[in-house]
Amino acid sequence: MQDRVSELERENSQLQTENGDIRKQLDSCLLLLAAGNIDPVLGQTIAETEEQNEELRNNVMTVSRTLLEELGTFSKNMSTHRQQLQVMQKTTNLKCNQEQHIVEREQFSLELEEMEKAMECVEALLLDEM
Repeated sequence: MQDRVSELERENSQLQTENGDIRKQLDSCLLLLAAGNIDPVLGQTIAETEEQNEELRNNVMTVSRTLLEELGTFSKNMSTHRQQLQVMQKTTNLKCNQEQHIVEREQFSLELEEMEKAMECVEALLLDEM
C-alpha cells in the first residue's frame, strides 16, 4: 500500500512536471504561429486574408484553452486520487491501531483476572490463618 502511494505520488509529480513543460511548449508554439502566420501543417506562411488569420488564431486559442482545461482537470483528478489514497492509508493505520488496542485490552483483562484469582487465594489464606 505504501509502495503504491509512493509510486502514485511520484507519477503525479512527473505528470505535473510534464504538464508544466507541455504548457510552456504550447505557449511557445502559439507565439511562433501567431507571430509568423505559419501554417502548422504545411510549414509555410499563410496567404489568406486577415479575417481568415483571425479566425485561425481564435480556433487555436480555443483548442489551447480546452487543452489547458483538460490538463487542469487531470491535475485536479490526480490530486483527488492522492487525497483518497491518503485517507485509505489513514483508515488502514486506524484499523491496525484498533486491532492493537483490542489485543492489549484482552491481555489486560487476562492479567486482571489472574490478579483477581491471586487476590482471592491470598484472601482465603488470610481468612484460614485467622
